[in-house]
Amino acid sequence: MSEPILRAEGLEKRYSTGRSGPAGLRRPVQVEAVRGIDLEIHAGETLALVGESGSGKSTTGRLLLGLEPPSAGRVLYRGRDLADFDRATSSMFRRRTQVVFQDPYGSLNPRLTVGGMLREVLTFHGLAPEHGTSERVAELLTLVGLDPSAAARYPHEFSGGQRQRIGIARALSVEPELIVADEPVSALDVSVQAQVLNLLADLQVELGLTYLFISHDLAVVRHVADRTAVMFEGKIVEEGTTERVFADPQHPYTRELLSSIARPRAGVP
Repeated sequence: MSEPILRAEGLEKRYSTGRSGPAGLRRPVQVEAVRGIDLEIHAGETLALVGESGSGKSTTGRLLLGLEPPSAGRVLYRGRDLADFDRATSSMFRRRTQVVFQDPYGSLNPRLTVGGMLREVLTFHGLAPEHGTSERVAELLTLVGLDPSAAARYPHEFSGGQRQRIGIARALSVEPELIVADEPVSALDVSVQAQVLNLLADLQVELGLTYLFISHDLAVVRHVADRTAVMFEGKIVEEGTTERVFADPQHPYTRELLSSIARPRAGVP
């Protein structure tokens, strides 16, 4: 494989959650959310990060995006440590790595129209074309399967699936190479989940995107991921091709997760 887009080396994250002990001797309680993560994400692939709620997968996603500093270890973008980035390089990195959130409504500004939201992003990153942003906004909406007329409407006027498409359009507006999709379909109906997953797959082929797909739903992961990393109590306990992990799980926790998968659901690709 070529050099990874992102690589985590010995990544750790600890939080202080209060104090314990007798009065006068109380000390901060440290919780280890992420413990010793080594991970690589390669161009053009979909890497799934799976585990139960609280396993550390979303924290890992934030650390990889530089949204939180690690307590130990480092994240490298194309071989360069995020901690060494200057302002210009950090700005470039934030353009090239985007996130699609779980809640398609809470992540959209209710006070802006869809067009206003996209134009704001384009202008902030200096990507507004000379002939104006309206054409680019229309292009982005068409790319995610929405009519360009949606630009004049507000987020509350759309369904959950349509709002998630808007969130994807916003992520695409800055021309990223890597998208972290954090539970992107868990808040949607099953039939709508399939539509959004198919859209993500089509965009990956069309635009050459790379995905980190964070999910607790192994039935979905099985169909979308090239490789799967399983997290348990802040650690990656198993990693490999999705086909191998599902066919021959090595860790007891992975086997437990797989045993809990319900029968295939209608609408999931």
